[in-house]
Formats: sequence, C-alpha cells, structure tokens
Amino acid sequence: MKTKPAKVRHHTIEGRTIASHGYESDVWQDFYHLCLTASWPKFFASAALGFITLNVIFALLYLIEPNGIANLAPQNFWGTFFFSVETLATVGYGDMHPQSLYSHSVATIEVFIGIANVAVLTGLIFARFSKPTSRILFSNKLVISDFNGQPTLMLRAANARQNQIANATAKMHVLVQEVTLEGKKIRRIYDLELMRNDQPMFFLTWTIMHAITPSSPLYGLSAADMAAKELIFLIRIVGFDESIAQDIQMRQNYSHKQIMWNHQFVDVSRTEPSDEVIHIDYAKFHQTHPQDSKAISS
Repeated sequence: MKTKPAKVRHHTIEGRTIASHGYESDVWQDFYHLCLTASWPKFFASAALGFITLNVIFALLYLIEPNGIANLAPQNFWGTFFFSVETLATVGYGDMHPQSLYSHSVATIEVFIGIANVAVLTGLIFARFSKPTSRILFSNKLVISDFNGQPTLMLRAANARQNQIANATAKMHVLVQEVTLEGKKIRRIYDLELMRNDQPMFFLTWTIMHAITPSSPLYGLSAADMAAKELIFLIRIVGFDESIAQDIQMRQNYSHKQIMWNHQFVDVSRTEPSDEVIHIDYAKFHQTHPQDSKAISS
C-alpha cells in the first residue's frame, strides 16, 4: 500500500526558516492568529478574495431561479452578482429586490452572512490596529571589546519613535549547541548577565553590555569555539510606552557570525555647547571601528 507523503510546512521565526514534518494543522483553529500575523497587503487581499468568492456563490444561487429578482439589470450573471454585493453589504438600493420565496430565502441567508462578515472583519481590523507595537532599533552586529579592562559583549539599541518608554528592561540569552556524554546534540539556553538591565526612561540610545567574566558562559571562547557551538544570541526589551499607555516588547537575535571582534561602536551622540542640544546621528548607528587598546583573542 502506498503511503501518503507527510506535508511539510515552512515558516520563519526570527529570520530562520523552520520546516515542520508530519504535523497536520487545522487552518480554522489558527484562523485568528493567521489574520493577525499576516501582512496588511495579504490580509486585505484575502478579505477581498473571500468577499468576491461569497458573491459569486450567491450570484449562482440566484441564477437558479431566473425570475426571482425583480428589475434585474443586466439580465445575466452580472446582474445577480451586483445584487448579491448589495445584499451581502446590506446596502439595499431598492431597485432590485427578491420577488419569490426562493430568492427571499437565499437573500435572508446572505444578509445573515453579510452581518457576520462585517462584524468579524471589523473586529480583525480593530485588533490589528490596536495591537501594541514598538519601534526599537537594534544594531545589525555585536561587538566584543575591552571595557574597563574586561572583555565585554555589546550591542546598541535605540527608541526609533523617540517618545518615552518607561521602565525599559533588557534580557539577553545565548543558545548553545552542546554534546552530551552519550554523543547526542542538544541546544541549551544560558542567561547572560547584563551590566545594566534596565532604563528608567528609554528615549535615546542604549548600549547593552555583558561582561565576559569567569562566570559567563562565553568565558574563554574564541570565534572558532563560538562557530563550533553555533551560538545564537537572543535579546528582548520590554517597557511601558507612555504614548499608547500599553506594555510593548521587541526581540532580536544574532548569529555568532555577526560578532565584530576587537571593535567598538562609533559614538552617535554629541552636545553642542552653543545650543545645549543633544544631537543623535542615526547614520552612524550601525558603524563600528577597531579598538585601539589591547586586542582580544579571537
């Protein structure tokens, strides 16, 4: 007996493609989630396609009884299609109207579906618009350099909206591939202690730093060691956005390949004595330069 091949689903998480084998998911159980996570063009395209499909189905149902719609114009599929659009949208111009029991029955069903469709679509659009979002900018690389004589892993973050984010908290983790005594490969997550993990008011830039001390999971690792362990760094910032009065969060992940050894971030802020204004140059946000002090082993 021929076995039906299992479906493979591909999805992307944090920029990494994951293929799921042998799991049959129910689209309708995840319908709400799919509607909230789809892009705006895909969301509206799907809604438009569903609207047109429903009207085509009801137009064909009205065609079963040719004389069921009074003043049908034009006297063909397009006439019943436009009548279906008016009925489904509960517009009801009045020129065309059902005039038989069959047509009234179909119109009744369509009006009910139209009311439900408007309610669902309105709720989904509101949920998408009201979902709290953040505009936190992360540097496109990590750097490792000396800070106060200690090798330190650093990244830079900024509040792109330049509003007030209160009680911002950062957490950093590293995902490490290890081999057990039995020779089995596993992935473990280790917390990376930050030199400062909170900002009372986050509205400018923030350099997030982890000191590579003997207690750090990164202690003694070279670039080759990190590559062998396939290190992935995870950073998460949460805070309270005062503009929308809601908690927001933002995540970012980095590969070990994105580490710049013996580099420092270029300073993006300066203060002009003449106007006492803090100037932030975001054109330099991702830029680094080699460290002038003693190099770190890589």
